[in-house]
Amino acid sequence: LEGWARRTFVHVELLKGAHKSPEYLAKYPHGRVPYFESGANVVFESCAALLYLADKFPEKKLAPPAEGGARAAYYQWIVCAAATLDKPVIDTYFHKVVLPEEKRRPEVVAEHQPVLAAALRILEPSLVGKSYLLGESFSAAD
Repeated sequence: LEGWARRTFVHVELLKGAHKSPEYLAKYPHGRVPYFESGANVVFESCAALLYLADKFPEKKLAPPAEGGARAAYYQWIVCAAATLDKPVIDTYFHKVVLPEEKRRPEVVAEHQPVLAAALRILEPSLVGKSYLLGESFSAAD
């Protein structure tokens, strides 16, 4: 997003355990990614980061107005991503793409397929006739 303050991106070597170092855990006690710092604030958890950034930069229109039905759908899809989709999508991706062949476990992928299929059956109709989850404009929910 243009107009943000100077930012630095740090690549975290998950397969080497960089997210479990004392320095990293001091910022994100759960030892996961992502987190970011904004001034004195350290924000972790994807939902919190999305909500924070949408509120911090209202001119970017990442969130619909507080009044109206679109805001309810916005919250719903952000929470759905974290609560329903993140684990099966991330685990499937790791066991199909990221991990070395010898560490991949097909049973993990198979375990998540029904959850992903059910979630996608709910998500897909919400996109019919729209470019984005909330309509024709990109939001933090996307």
